[in-house]
Amino acid sequence: MGYMSHSDLGHLEANQVVRILADKGLRKLVGCDGTYIAGQLNRATDEFRLFCDPLGTQPIFYQQNNGFLAFTSQAKWLAPAIGSASRINVDGAIQFLMNRYPIGYDSLFEGAARLAPGRMLKFTPLPRT
Repeated sequence: MGYMSHSDLGHLEANQVVRILADKGLRKLVGCDGTYIAGQLNRATDEFRLFCDPLGTQPIFYQQNNGFLAFTSQAKWLAPAIGSASRINVDGAIQFLMNRYPIGYDSLFEGAARLAPGRMLKFTPLPRT
């Protein structure tokens, strides 16, 4: 497999994303155009990486609690997934009421955040006892 330019990777299917990760690594995928959300688990270190396309076309909300990570495209599903009560984030609620959309990387719920476009979240769970 030869060198692939970003323009060669314009439209990616799920199996192509996996192949790029395996063959070329994360840096190559993050440089691609297009809409994607992907996660990668390193079984040797238990490190999990969650990342999205540089434009952040599809939002990813995440929350960490007691050594667990939950993520979804809609923040309202985080509290049930992580097992915590949903409390309103006042700053996020004000932004939503003023703009009809949460601006920035806050969410409407405390403890939940939005992953910035083109960024990666690294998560390592607490050691098992």
